[in-house]
Amino acid sequence: MKNKHPNLSSFVLLLFLFSFGHSQANCDASSCSYSIAIEKAGFYVSTVRLPLGASEGFWGLQVKTSSGKNAGGFNSGAVLGENGKYPGFTAFYLSEPEAIDITAFKYTTASSSSSSFNFGIKKQNLATGERSYVYGPFETTSGQKHQTPILEAGFYVSEVFSLADSPRGRFGITLNGNAFTGGVNIGGWIDDKTGGNGEGFAAFYIPEAQTVDFKLFFGQSYGEFGSAQPSLNVYYQNSEGNRVLQQAFVSSALPVDDDISFDGTPRLNDTGITSGRYDLPEINVGGRPNQYGSDNTCTTGKIIIAQDCSHGRDATHNDYLDGIAGFSFSRIDSGRCVQDNVTGLMWEVKQGGNGARGDEGLHDADDFYNWYDTNPATNGGADGYADDDKDICYGYQSGNPSTYCNTQAYVARVNSEGWCGYKDWRMPNREELRSIVTYAQYSLAIDRWYFPNISSDIDYWSGSPYAYDSNDAWFVSFYGGYSYYRSRHGYLHVRLVRGGQ
Repeated sequence: MKNKHPNLSSFVLLLFLFSFGHSQANCDASSCSYSIAIEKAGFYVSTVRLPLGASEGFWGLQVKTSSGKNAGGFNSGAVLGENGKYPGFTAFYLSEPEAIDITAFKYTTASSSSSSFNFGIKKQNLATGERSYVYGPFETTSGQKHQTPILEAGFYVSEVFSLADSPRGRFGITLNGNAFTGGVNIGGWIDDKTGGNGEGFAAFYIPEAQTVDFKLFFGQSYGEFGSAQPSLNVYYQNSEGNRVLQQAFVSSALPVDDDISFDGTPRLNDTGITSGRYDLPEINVGGRPNQYGSDNTCTTGKIIIAQDCSHGRDATHNDYLDGIAGFSFSRIDSGRCVQDNVTGLMWEVKQGGNGARGDEGLHDADDFYNWYDTNPATNGGADGYADDDKDICYGYQSGNPSTYCNTQAYVARVNSEGWCGYKDWRMPNREELRSIVTYAQYSLAIDRWYFPNISSDIDYWSGSPYAYDSNDAWFVSFYGGYSYYRSRHGYLHVRLVRGGQ
């Protein structure tokens, strides 16, 4: 663990002075530059996350707007280092004098229950880089509201430090005002686990349609203290708080080497199992310690430690903040889709589910499909059945192949409508479909908070043909999470996926 931290004054100045001119991603060992065409005014959220196992350290992000005032202000946050180390910051430019309303938060974690921290605002001289406090510093508590005196026009840096005896945690800060221009700079420490995933974020208002430039700093920007390259996602957030993914910039910190990898790391979901079992009673004979442990805590005893619940993300990321056990999901487009933050796959979320077929739109949870694929490169030697069971899905019209209730026609229909803003949906392969199985739940082995509207008949086709018989294909049952093969003329449910491969 590093036991000191660099002076960030020159770095924050670098963020403000950097000039953009890139229309595509441009990365080196210290930074990446991106540009996004924002088509409408509104509230946007950018999230920064490390690949699992990548080196933790400092990161920074500049969000640079080209026109209009960033009315309302900003929200941002990051990991807050232990014992006063690794500060977090938000830097901004005021175009005219204004008093700023501030609310800072410290999010409690399993290791950090204290809500107190240090906070202050400095004005930075853009010519010399020197900074001096204009508000604070002082100790404050999470959620306490502050208002600065009237600050003159200029560049400012708000800093958050943990107390000297505090463990690592997370912070967030809200800055409200009407004279912010040019965007926002944020940064701090990042890892892959604190508070669930160690994510940093910036939320901001874009006043009008324009191209917004992002510059992500890491690595050599901080010398020995820089993190590995994080991934950056940018979302539009509507008035109901639902996010629609606008752009995903994936990390190249680790090589791509897996069917379902997202940001370069071969990443698989864990099983969802958080308890263990033992066959013998707990014993303590002759002063010997218990060798078996608890099936509830899954934390002690040789037998428990050897079991699945003691290993992987279910043991290291079991906070239920964004999914059951070690799973991590984000709702996309008002919950019509879900992004798996571990594998990087985006999933269709089924709609309705009243037990009647074809009456609740194209994505009706009750609809069924025959397995059908006319592509010889992927169908395992046989097409399957285009119209075997007739009217078993929404919109079926006899004699109109585009409406037939088969897997290939369904993929085409979903891509034609551009579900959740995308037209590259496909059938998941067997392993991708198994990646969202939660094995700790038997009868409905899936996270129903993110995947609601599950039909009572819960077998789903995969796109994987069965190698030993071209008349069969693989499916996954969410009753127990097992996978098996069956004849392609049978009818099962379908849940589409995009990304990966």
